[in-house]
Amino acid sequence: ISSLTAQQLTRMSDLLNTVKICDPAIGSGAFPMGLLQEIFAIKELIAFETSSNWEPAKVKENIIQNSIYGVDIEKGAVDIARLRFWLSLIVNEEKPKALPNLDYKIVVGDSLLSKFEDEIIEINWDKTGSVGKADEYVKNVQRLLKEVAKKQKDYFNEEGNSKKKIATEIRDLKIDLLINQLSFNKESYTNKNSVKIDNGLGLSAKDLKTNDVVLGEIDRFNKTINNLIKIKSDKLRPFNHFDWKLDFPEILNPLLFEGNIDSIGFDIVIVNPPYIGQSGNRDLFRDVLKTKLGEDYHQRRMDYFYFFFHKSIRLSKKETVISFITTNYFLNATYADKLRKDIYLNCDIIKLINFNEAKIFESATGQHNAITILKVGKKSQRYVKTSTTTHKGIINGKTINKILYGNDTKTSYFNFLSSEIFENEKFHILIEGSSEIESNNPK
Repeated sequence: ISSLTAQQLTRMSDLLNTVKICDPAIGSGAFPMGLLQEIFAIKELIAFETSSNWEPAKVKENIIQNSIYGVDIEKGAVDIARLRFWLSLIVNEEKPKALPNLDYKIVVGDSLLSKFEDEIIEINWDKTGSVGKADEYVKNVQRLLKEVAKKQKDYFNEEGNSKKKIATEIRDLKIDLLINQLSFNKESYTNKNSVKIDNGLGLSAKDLKTNDVVLGEIDRFNKTINNLIKIKSDKLRPFNHFDWKLDFPEILNPLLFEGNIDSIGFDIVIVNPPYIGQSGNRDLFRDVLKTKLGEDYHQRRMDYFYFFFHKSIRLSKKETVISFITTNYFLNATYADKLRKDIYLNCDIIKLINFNEAKIFESATGQHNAITILKVGKKSQRYVKTSTTTHKGIINGKTINKILYGNDTKTSYFNFLSSEIFENEKFHILIEGSSEIESNNPK
């Protein structure tokens, strides 16, 4: 860093001020916390090299408030993550400050499903028209999306009581949005699924069963809509619904970007997702199947973490870096070809580290881990660094660092051209090749 000019260092510092990092399975916040420390250390070094004023508490607070986003389905995990960031902050404070407002940064929600209570409600951002009554609901959804976007822009520019007032208005608009989306869904359903009428001859057992299903679905729509109406009228009742574009609007809401779609998305996505097979977890997978993500990418015998890969790609923009730590089976598993094809079509693999039988977590199930680092967007040609280790059993941090930095004697290192790492029509991903490089002098 000492070889860089003051202008280059200042530019680097400015970029770090605007970087947007997301962990869609944040848990207790370990990985974003690591990135916080890395950014903080680089900012400190830049301040030293440029003889700039160094305010550690302010710098760290800016990183927490402006750069780090996270989602987890467990409220307890989110509470712990928020607390960890606060504890990291007060280390640099002369007097402890209140916990920063992270309600719109680290949130409780399902990264894969937009749910209100037990109902999956996916907002249709792109539909602009329909027929009959359904068209009215579609127009309402589009109008409300624009109103929410405007209010969210106002929210980020306000302070104090005005901010609280706008937050309440946003809450009510979101509820109206869900009511209209559900009303459209109900109208679409009833247009396709009508109740069988008894013309005096009685209904067959099949028709009776059909009516039970149709009336049950209509009743479910009505109950959810009525519940939303009640929540809107009672400001003290909590309203819990997570939608990526609505809850992180400054990153993902296309209506706030005025056509500049290349700016939509996070800069870094880092994930240690849950490793869950379909066997014994069919209900979990069944919910995702009701979404567009599930329709497009579900395969039998897949792992739940595959969905996190697909989702992360869709939360990104060109040049976004995505880093995953998962099991390594997806590299060649029979029922992971949709995942590999999605990576092949939309990303370049930058680095792959196969830990084989080395255990990097003491308690995690499904060992045989791998770290996969992707860059969104396709480049005509680039080198991919891969490695595979022969360590067995639990390995400590020192050994992990040696593997990561390319100087472990029990690890083989390879270089591939990006055009060569995928193999055959199933897009199997290669780890070992003929281009092995010296472990103590990787290129």
